[in-house]
This record gives sequence, C-alpha cells and structure tokens, in this order.
Amino acid sequence: MFTPTFTAVMARIYAGQEDESVAALLHAAGDGRKSHDPLALRLKPGVREFVVRQSAGLGISASGLINLILEGVIREMLLPFENQASHVYERFQLLMEAHGLGITEVATLLAPFNIRLGVLEDRARTLDYLNEETLECIAGWFNIDADWLKAKTAAPVNLALSAHRWRDNLDHAAKSLLSADSGDIKTDVYFFRSSQHSLLNNNIDNDHHVGLYVLRRKSINGVSINTVRLFEQAPWSNEQARSQYRMLMGFCALAQTAGRLHLNTVALRPAQMMALRSGVTLPALIAFLPQTVGSLNSWRPEENLPLRYPDNYMTPEWRAIANKYLHGTNV
Repeated sequence: MFTPTFTAVMARIYAGQEDESVAALLHAAGDGRKSHDPLALRLKPGVREFVVRQSAGLGISASGLINLILEGVIREMLLPFENQASHVYERFQLLMEAHGLGITEVATLLAPFNIRLGVLEDRARTLDYLNEETLECIAGWFNIDADWLKAKTAAPVNLALSAHRWRDNLDHAAKSLLSADSGDIKTDVYFFRSSQHSLLNNNIDNDHHVGLYVLRRKSINGVSINTVRLFEQAPWSNEQARSQYRMLMGFCALAQTAGRLHLNTVALRPAQMMALRSGVTLPALIAFLPQTVGSLNSWRPEENLPLRYPDNYMTPEWRAIANKYLHGTNV
C-alpha cells in the first residue's frame, strides 16, 4: 500500500517502465486516430471546473484537452528522446503563433536559412532545418532562452541572465531600454503591477511585486514583428527596490520626452504576475492579450508621479545616466 499522491504515483510509474507495449501504442496513435472505446472519468469539482473553463477558452472539447495533457505526460515518461524532438517543433510553432506570424511571414523571416513554405508545410522537414544555429538566432530575435527552444529547459525566459536583470546594473538597464537596432521601428516600455495592489501602499507582503517589459516593433528580413523583452520583478516591500523602480520610471519619462520610447502602465492578474516572475510562459502570451491591452494606463494618478515629475525622483547616478544616453552620443 502507498499513499496515492501525484508524486508517489509518478515515481512508481517511472520505476515500472518495462511495459513497452504502451510506447508502441503511442507510436501507433501518431496518426491522430482515437479509440472507439469510451472511458468514463470522475473528476473532482475543482478539476472539472478547471477543465471546462480551459477547454472553452482554448476552443477545444474537454475530452480533447484531457487527452492532450495525459498523452503529453505519458510521452514524456516513455518516449523522452522522441518527445524532445516534438517539443522543438511545438515550441517553434508556439513562438511564431504567439507573435502573430502567419506561415507566409515565417517563410519570409526564415528565408536566409532556406526554410521556405515547402519546408514549413512538413513537420519532419521543418525539424531537419531547425538546427542549433537557426534556433539560437530565432531565440535572439524574440528575447527568449535558446535552451528552451532547443527543448533543453522548461522556462522560455531565464530571468537569472544579466539581460533581464535591471537592478544589478542600472547603466546596462538604461542602455537596454533605449538601444535601437537599425531595424527597430518603435519601442514601448510597460511598467506593470498586480491588479490587487497599489504602488501607494508600502505595508504589503512579499507577494506584491512590480516589473516591466519592453515591446519593440522591428523589421527582420523584410518582416515586421513585435518582440517582448521581459525584465525581472522586484518586491514592493523592499524599500530599495521601490526607490529604484521609481527612479527607473523617472528615467523612462525623460526618455519619452526625448522621443526615445513610449511609456505605458498596466495592471495584471496575480496569476499572470506569477507566470512572468517564474518565467514559465512566453511573455508575448500575456503582453498581447486583449485584457492586458485593455488595462493600459489603469494606474491611479498618484502612482504615476515619477512619470509626471521625473526630476523629483532622480539621484545623481540616474542623472548621469540620463545625460549620457539622452543628451550625449546615441546608443
């Protein structure tokens, strides 16, 4: 006997992988055919509600969603190598779709790698062309972790990398916000907080964080794409973090006055905040949501004081940075 927890069940399944017949069945199921024998499932109320809501939001049936999730888990256990190859293709596909790119645009974007429409129409051929060099280049364009695109890690964004850490090096952060490649068309900086908190309240728990991401519209290989660069979040309960965040807001306000970027504020749901903080989802999937766009500039006027009166929040260090990048030579 054992306690049937998720951890215990998964451990015992992993320990008993001698049944190769299941793996053979998974291979046979690759043609999309489904069993004609129905299987009744009893779901707990909370699980059932989750499945119903998510399936409705995704536009698929509840049974289809359950089948996708279960098949994915089983493939991960029994066919790890083959599943990694599938992850590469599926993550590439998700990345393109999340950024609103159709198949013809993807073909134009990847033409320098000889990935054209005829290749993209065939999953196996596409995988043949998605070599390490190509995947690293694509990851760089879209500001994601190349190891995620190679199906080596689970998180699309590695927030531990210096490119995403604005508090460690303020000069680097300022340069990252302002830097513009020759193909850049437009730069928008979004400061975000939870919809359940306010920047006016300092007496809050450690669950209250603030953050920012940058949307850049750029032209690559003749294709106009929107990219998202996500930066780390900071705990609002930390006095130093609050001060740094307000100074960064002030710097960006000066940059907007100088015509270097455009500013927005947005309120996100707590679950979205957590997803971005842990790096487990593509930032584009949240940044481009209609409800995210719909909550733009929803902060209270008192929260926007650093944007309205930036000089009141600038330290000598930030003034030096502003003079360097806004009034000196171009980045």
